Amino acid sequence: MDNLQLTKIFEGTLYGDILDEISFLAAEIFPSFDISIIKETHRDLAALFSGKTPGFLKTYLPYHNLRHTQMVVLATVRLFHGL
Repeated sequence: MDNLQLTKIFEGTLYGDILDEISFLAAEIFPSFDISIIKETHRDLAALFSGKTPGFLKTYLPYHNLRHTQMVVLATVRLFHGL
């Protein structure tokens, strides 16, 4: 495996978009799971971090942001998939 493949694995882009991989793995783990819940949650989180949710300001934190949240969810789903 070369460095580019490793980078894609750790960045969550080996199979395209992070949301696609999360959805794919969730369906593998629990085939009858309603994937639209994942997409709806992602939209809500994107709105929250961008300041579009009433009562929340846009985040400018370099680390705890939407990308970090996506990576944590992806890592968690990968762990469950590995079980």
